[in-house]
Amino acid sequence: MSDVLLETRGLSKHFLFKSGLPFSRRVTPLKSVDGLDLKVRTGQTFGLVGESGCGKSTTARLLLRLMAPTGGQILLDGQEVQNAEGAALRAYRANIQTVFQDPYSSLNPRMKVRDIIAEPIIAAGGHSRAQIDRRVAELLEMVNLNPRAAGQGPHEFSGGQRQRIAIARALALKPRLLILDEPVSALDVSVRAQILNLLADLQQDLNLTYFMISHHLELVASLCDWIAVMYLGRIVEQGPARQIAENPRHPYTRALFASSLTVNSQPEAVPETSRVRGEVPSPLDPPSGCHFHPRCPVAMPVCASHAPPMVPGPQGAMATCHQLTREPA
Repeated sequence: MSDVLLETRGLSKHFLFKSGLPFSRRVTPLKSVDGLDLKVRTGQTFGLVGESGCGKSTTARLLLRLMAPTGGQILLDGQEVQNAEGAALRAYRANIQTVFQDPYSSLNPRMKVRDIIAEPIIAAGGHSRAQIDRRVAELLEMVNLNPRAAGQGPHEFSGGQRQRIAIARALALKPRLLILDEPVSALDVSVRAQILNLLADLQQDLNLTYFMISHHLELVASLCDWIAVMYLGRIVEQGPARQIAENPRHPYTRALFASSLTVNSQPEAVPETSRVRGEVPSPLDPPSGCHFHPRCPVAMPVCASHAPPMVPGPQGAMATCHQLTREPA
C-alpha cells in the first residue's frame, strides 16, 4: 500500500478577469495555480513556501474543496476527490481540516467554546448531546485547556489559547491531515513555541499529517520533512527539507533562503548569484518561458523562450531550471 495520503496531479485554478472598454472587454486568465504535482505522505509535515500572491492560499482552498479546480486531480488514498459531491465530499472534508492564521477572526465571538468545537460534530450528525459534550471535553484536554472552558466565550482567552481552541475544533472529526495556514504568525513570540510543541505532540499521538503554509523559512526548514517552493502559481523546487534548506538548486529558492538573514547579517554576505532583481511580475501577465527569468541572476537566453524541465535531484528532490540541464550528470 502506498504511503502517499494526498496527491495532486496537474492541479490548476484559473480566474478570468475582464479589461478594456465596457463594450469590447477582453478576458484575461489569471493562473493562480498552474499545474501542481504534489505528494503528501502519511505522518509527514509538508511545507509550502513562497512570496505573497504566489498561489499558496489558493492551493489550500483547492485541497479543502472550498473552490473547484479548473483542471487536474486531487487524490486521497489514490481515489479522485476533485469532483466529489454529497456523502463522498463530506467524508473527504472530515479527513482534511484546517487551522487558520488569525485566532482572533477564525472563532465566532457570538458562540461559546463548546458550540465552536461541537459545530463540525453536529454537522456530521449521528451524535447525542452527551456524546458531543464528552468529545468537546476530551478535545479541550487534548490541547491542554480545562474542560470547564467550554462554557466561556472566545473573548475570555488569549491569542495562544484561542489557537488551541481552533486546533481542538480542527480535530473534532478525527481528521488525518491538517492544513496549517501560518498557524503561529499572529501569535506573540513567547507563545509560538508552545503551539508548535503542541502540534508536534498531537502529530505523534494521533499520527497526523500536516500541510504547512508559511513565510517563515527557518520554521519550515526545522519542522517540515518535505518542502515545495512556489513562484507565480508553479512549483519551482521541492525535496527533503534539509536538502532544500542546505543545498537549494533553483535560483529562486537560493534567493528566498539568502533573504532570510539574521538581523546582524550584512547585505554583502548574500552571494551575487542569490540576489534577485525587481518586483514580482503581475500574475495577469506572467513572463514567457521561465516565470522567474526577468529577476534571475543567472538567466540565459533560453529561459525567456522555453519553460524549464523538471530536473530530478538527490533524495527525490526536483527543480525546474535550465541551468541544471547544463550540469554534468
